Amino acid sequence: MPTLMIAYDLCDPDSNSGPLTTAIRQLGDRWARPLATSWYVETMATPAEAEALLAGFICDDDALLVQEVIGQAALSNTVLRWSGQSVTCANPRAATTGLGSLRLVQPVPRLPNSEAAVAEAA
Repeated sequence: MPTLMIAYDLCDPDSNSGPLTTAIRQLGDRWARPLATSWYVETMATPAEAEALLAGFICDDDALLVQEVIGQAALSNTVLRWSGQSVTCANPRAATTGLGSLRLVQPVPRLPNSEAAVAEAA
C-alpha cells in the first residue's frame, strides 16, 4: 500500500490540531508520527485526495504538505511507531528497517557546515 508523508505548520500555536490529526489517522489503517507535525500514513488516497480532505481542517495561513513516499528516509533522534509497532531511531547509526513502502536507512554522515537533513527518494 502506498505511503504518504503529511506535514503541517499551524500559524496559531494555540490552535487545536486534534481534528486535523484525527483526520490524518483516519486516512489509512496504519500511520506513524515521527515528528510533532509530520506523519506517515499507509493509504490508498492520492496526495491530491488527502490534501483536499485535510485542507478543511486548517486555516488560510496554515501550511500543509502531502507527498507520496517512495524509497528511503533517514531519521535520527526519533521513534517511528506504526499502529503499535515501534522502531527506535534514537541512535544515528540505526540499522536499515523495512516499513511498508518506506525504508529507514542508516543516516549519511553530515558534511561540514551542513545542517540539512538527509533524505533520498528513489
